[in-house]
Amino acid sequence: MFRVEDESRIEFRVLSTDEHERLARLPIQKRNSDRPHRSGVVHDVSGTGVRFYTKYVIEAETFVQFRLLVGEGGSAFVSGLAEVIRTRILIIEEGKPLWEAAVRFTDMTPRDRDLIVSYVLERQRAALAAGLSPPG
Repeated sequence: MFRVEDESRIEFRVLSTDEHERLARLPIQKRNSDRPHRSGVVHDVSGTGVRFYTKYVIEAETFVQFRLLVGEGGSAFVSGLAEVIRTRILIIEEGKPLWEAAVRFTDMTPRDRDLIVSYVLERQRAALAAGLSPPG
């Protein structure tokens, strides 16, 4: 699967096992939450997952509910559930860590997955047209 570097914003919230199981059973349209989301900055995105940076601790082998803007200028909004595959501390500045998290999409609408894949392919075509090697 192709991926591209990106610097858009991702919002997420870490789910308990019970929350994940409950949300996974609900239709996607009914998964809204009043709980606040934490934020991060996307490093790269593909049709199967996203890698991002955040100041919040996230542990591997947990699940998150996410919202992500893709498309030029953040023109498309996608959301779903994802499994945290790996995390690591990148740097500690002024006593505050910056975390990197890689997540694998586990549940999203086919439309949202298509939007992400289209965005990735569009970015790669633009890089090739500009004479650059495509990211990823």
